[in-house]
Amino acid sequence: FLGSSTQSINHANQVAPTISASSGTKAYGSEIETTLLLTSNDKIYLGLSYEQTKIGQNAFNTPVCYNWGTATHPVIAMGDATNGYQTTNIAACSAKNLAANPATVNWVRYRAIVSPSAHLFDAPVWNGNVNYQHVFDLSSGATVTAGVGVHFESSKNTATAYYADGINPAFHQTDITLTYNTADGKWQLAGWVKNVENHAVIAGAQTTPGLDYVYPVLAPPRMWGINLSAKF
Repeated sequence: FLGSSTQSINHANQVAPTISASSGTKAYGSEIETTLLLTSNDKIYLGLSYEQTKIGQNAFNTPVCYNWGTATHPVIAMGDATNGYQTTNIAACSAKNLAANPATVNWVRYRAIVSPSAHLFDAPVWNGNVNYQHVFDLSSGATVTAGVGVHFESSKNTATAYYADGINPAFHQTDITLTYNTADGKWQLAGWVKNVENHAVIAGAQTTPGLDYVYPVLAPPRMWGINLSAKF
């Protein structure tokens, strides 16, 4: 059992929160993590996760037709498990709304079908991290630590309402660091670059109330910086 919340438009054109329940939701998988000390100055971290999920039966499985305006029947179901979750279309939506209240229909939208076997949102089948670090010992007693890390994910849907516009394709992202530490450990100078590839990654997708589209929220692009820190 899984609960979810979304927003819709009622007959008075008001935004209203809607809580729906899912049944038959499943999630299973495995995860492995290991750290390898190749030498006293070399370290590798490996992490890999595999997860299979499905949303089960919930409100998103049935196409819904929204009738905006002052109609007394603003939401009309367009399909259910009996008819095999048939995909609706705007013409059928309009016809049903006109039949319900022909005098007040001024805007019609519909929500597309989502299969009960679809993956849960924000749940990639594969994701993991590979990090490598090497420490250079200088004759002065200071150290320079170089590190590189790669994060990767298979494709996933980032929209809570499971719309296709929220799907982020498979990607990998590399971060690198270079850190200088003085011999007494009091000073540190670090340079870093994140998202070296400058990939546009969808971190999340917000559903627009009452409409059937989403707008994505992107993760930061390539970023770099220098940090100076001291201990007293």
